[in-house]
Amino acid sequence: MRILVDIDGVCLDLCSAVLDVYNQEWKDSLKYENITKYDMSVLVHHACGRDVYGYFEGDNIYDKVNIIKGSLDGVIRLRGRGHEVVFVTSGLFPAKVRALQKRAFLLDMKGDYHYAKDVIVAHDKSMIRGDLLVDDKPENLIGHVGLLFDKPWNRESTLPRVYDWQGVLKKVEEMCPRTS
Repeated sequence: MRILVDIDGVCLDLCSAVLDVYNQEWKDSLKYENITKYDMSVLVHHACGRDVYGYFEGDNIYDKVNIIKGSLDGVIRLRGRGHEVVFVTSGLFPAKVRALQKRAFLLDMKGDYHYAKDVIVAHDKSMIRGDLLVDDKPENLIGHVGLLFDKPWNRESTLPRVYDWQGVLKKVEEMCPRTS
């Protein structure tokens, strides 16, 4: 099975890193659980607004990003069961690929970050073919068999949801049981 996996919010906790930098610079105390909309610009200080998205692209932001619990082990287990895991992202920055590589998510990358063999960049993820997409943005699951990775900003969605990587592994096993 080809399993498409979003990077930010599913494998790497970019939101927490961005909040740390934002709160420090704006002397704010916005908490992760208060990010109840995908568009953070409406939740931050009004003077910051859409400028908050600059933090997502900062050269060093991925140095501050933590791995989402169970994600690396989950990817390893899926690959060990014979599944092809492909990372999909709407924005690719050298620092993002370096973060994946440093944390051993990528299989084989030689040279420039543009040549990461298991990373696909597409703003419209419906253009990517896969058997399953795991993502934290409900709109990205349109056109896919998908699992919505639970986050405060997607709680209003009624799409099939998983709460952690154990849930991802369980759903994949239900969809594609191992044969002895």
